[in-house]
Amino acid sequence: MHTMLRGLLFFAVVLFVHGNGWSLEMPWEKDGVTKGEAKRTFAQLPETDRQAVLDCICKCNSTANLSLVRVYYNTAPSDASPACSDTKQGPCVNQGNGCWRHFPPVNGNCMTQCAARYDLNTVPNEVLNAGR
Repeated sequence: MHTMLRGLLFFAVVLFVHGNGWSLEMPWEKDGVTKGEAKRTFAQLPETDRQAVLDCICKCNSTANLSLVRVYYNTAPSDASPACSDTKQGPCVNQGNGCWRHFPPVNGNCMTQCAARYDLNTVPNEVLNAGR
């Protein structure tokens, strides 16, 4: 009986999430992700695309449950909590169930997959290490 109820609850949650247009995919799992030789530098991207790449890298490397916590790149102090006001903890903000910061990776799968979405080889280390 409990197994059947758990199954029905899971199915209801999946239908709710899918029906509301929420995605459980990470940005690099979506169609249109390209891999190969870079065509642009980070500086050549429009500001909205630069922010999207940095947000992607922060989300990929976060320990947060992305369905409950908003994760984004922001070098400015946040008044959400003392931990988020300290920019020396990293430029990635994890805000939702509390607030904390972290540094994004400077290489690895997160960097490769997020940068490839915008035809980049990499993001400058000084951007990723903001606050160090």
